[in-house]
Amino acid sequence: MKKIITGAFLVAFGGLVLLSCDSDDPTIGHTAGQEIAGEWWVTYSVDGEDVGGGYSEIITSNTAANVNTEMLISDIVTATAASGNFWTYKIKAQLDPTDKKFSADEVTSTGAVRGTPYDIKVSIPEGQIFLKGGKSKTGVVTDSIYFEIQFEDDSTPFGTTYVVHGHRRTGFTEDDF
Repeated sequence: MKKIITGAFLVAFGGLVLLSCDSDDPTIGHTAGQEIAGEWWVTYSVDGEDVGGGYSEIITSNTAANVNTEMLISDIVTATAASGNFWTYKIKAQLDPTDKKFSADEVTSTGAVRGTPYDIKVSIPEGQIFLKGGKSKTGVVTDSIYFEIQFEDDSTPFGTTYVVHGHRRTGFTEDDF
């Protein structure tokens, strides 16, 4: 009798274990902006002359709305940064998801310097991400980015167009600048 009860208990317990494996965990998907999101090594130039001191890092990502028609562009790489790498900006741009073109017309930056908001307006007349259109420092094929950017707090507000171009960070230390 003891064997029957023990056997029944084991079968019931095994069934409960199997039922408990049924999970309510959500299915994790990709963000709407997964193709445009990433870290980038870029240079800033005016009339073909480097004005940014070589390569610096920017970040692109989806917005909180998680739609494929807008993106964030920021040269503030860490939350504790004293300022941006080239200029302090973090803006939302409008994105054409088909051809990866983006722009922004005098949008207010949400960037901050040491936690204090740095409210300036920024324009990106034109920009585009080219999938598999670039090469890293060591020759790895990666995506490339190009955009023109203007700042309200420049010596002449919106008077200088900076050309920004570069490639997506590969994650290999040999490719970092």
